[in-house]
Amino acid sequence: MRIHRLKLITLFLFLFLITGLIKIQVFENSYYKDLSQENRIRIIPIKAARGNIYDRNGKVLAKSRLSFNVAVIPKEVSSNNELFARLSKILNVNSALLIDKMKKDALSPFNPVVIRSDIPKDKAILIEENKDKLPGVIIQTEPLREYIYSEATAHIIGYVGKPNINELQRLKTYGYKPTDLIGRAGIEKSFNSYLKGKDGGYQVEVDSRGRRIKVIGYKKPRKGKDIYLSIDIDIQNYIYELIKDKKAAVCLMFPDTGEIISLVSSPSFNPNIFINPDNKKNRLINQLFNSDSYPMVNRCIQTAYPTGSLFKIVTSIAALETDSISEVQQFDCPGYFKLGGRVFHCWKESGHGLQTVRQALKNSCNVFFYNVGLKVGVDNLTEYAKKFGFGEKTGIQLPDEVRGLVPSKRWKLKTKNEPWYDGETVIFAIGQGYFLATPLQALRMISAIANGGNLVYPQIVKRIEDVDIGYPEPKSLNFKDKNIQIVKEGLDLVVSEYGTGRKAQVEGLEIAGKTATAQIGSGSTHAWFGCFFPVDKPEYAMIVFMEHGGRGGWNAAPLGKKIIEYIRDHYMQNKS
Repeated sequence: MRIHRLKLITLFLFLFLITGLIKIQVFENSYYKDLSQENRIRIIPIKAARGNIYDRNGKVLAKSRLSFNVAVIPKEVSSNNELFARLSKILNVNSALLIDKMKKDALSPFNPVVIRSDIPKDKAILIEENKDKLPGVIIQTEPLREYIYSEATAHIIGYVGKPNINELQRLKTYGYKPTDLIGRAGIEKSFNSYLKGKDGGYQVEVDSRGRRIKVIGYKKPRKGKDIYLSIDIDIQNYIYELIKDKKAAVCLMFPDTGEIISLVSSPSFNPNIFINPDNKKNRLINQLFNSDSYPMVNRCIQTAYPTGSLFKIVTSIAALETDSISEVQQFDCPGYFKLGGRVFHCWKESGHGLQTVRQALKNSCNVFFYNVGLKVGVDNLTEYAKKFGFGEKTGIQLPDEVRGLVPSKRWKLKTKNEPWYDGETVIFAIGQGYFLATPLQALRMISAIANGGNLVYPQIVKRIEDVDIGYPEPKSLNFKDKNIQIVKEGLDLVVSEYGTGRKAQVEGLEIAGKTATAQIGSGSTHAWFGCFFPVDKPEYAMIVFMEHGGRGGWNAAPLGKKIIEYIRDHYMQNKS
């Protein structure tokens, strides 16, 4: 009986073993085959470098540098506390942090996980020398972004970062992985698809201890495309040093083509802190995003302001083009203007006396433009503001540009459910009230006067690799040449005679310009200065804007003078 029972037990165990073997060899063959292959074959990725970014003269603004990362194979090291203790000693990092990093970022048992990034080269060499004592540990190289001029170019170039969960869901169909970098701002964001390279890697056979036996396959990483900008880094740096302690923006371009030479916004930030952020860098990043000075905002294109007297250029053209005034028509300025029961003041309390359009531009006479604004009417002011490109994006190749605001009767009725009043036309005519514009939009306007009545499309990218981007043809505004010349002569008087922009006078150069002091409530004012030079054949157009910066003639114009002198001394005889 016992022998019979023993035979049954033996038979059962034998059948159980046979069933298990059949299951493994037949039904689960592909699973264990793949597992075996994964255990024998390692895929070691090689990150592709992003394309470089250069200025107009070929100077590097952003590049990739080589960094060393420590990676581990989770399957081989997960229970090896002694190994992590050795790594901890080499890297001067708590072993628990390294283990947590591995567990958090592991995608599969056999895919390398980076547990420490950008380690010093000597530590990478030390790990390689001790490879026999550190099975499952790999030193990987990775290109890391480096911004050469940091704060001076931050708002133009932007920065990069890893995609969040939502972005990864959207981008994974394009081959993006959690460890990839994407552009977060500036050129890095606008031209991310060009700058991003294509990763490569090694397919390596290893033994049971993870030691490399041979390379089975290799795919060469492909670097992203290089991008050449129109800016001149020497001018960019010079201007940044002038305004870095202010809330300000300076835009400089060639008025005939719209080619941007400099685009500076302050305060700025160091984009290098976004590269491999650690606890210290994260604190700095949080400070940037929570600062009440908004250093992350590009004041040239991402914020709109009242322009004040700069808008008098639009009012002048609208009045002349619609024959609302003639070039010799005068209005008397006693220092104030009465409309119904309200009194609107000129900036000069004693008044300017009789003024023509040229004299009113020279003196920035508010009362003249109060009168002219009523004659032109709000509909024409709105129309001509839009002709100059206000209320629309300029189309510059940078992200998150704002439109600004050109008010109208319809706009006010729709947004405020109120009719338009004549008093609002009066202040609209001098660039106050609801009207808002970016410094780049203001530069576009003054360039249209400089180049004889053509609206340009600002461009900041010259070429990608060896392919020129080209510049869109400027749009003719179809203004009468005579009217453009009248306004140009008035702007010439602003600087060359005893006008409001006299503090921008530069020896050896005739400059046309317009100052503006924009009221923003609580007694605070924005300071503006727009100009082009030389007057007879304009090569450069510029806008200087100082947020809460005082008066245009006293604060913005002298700053403009320093920039013009620098350009005269370094570029006027040899423009690149």
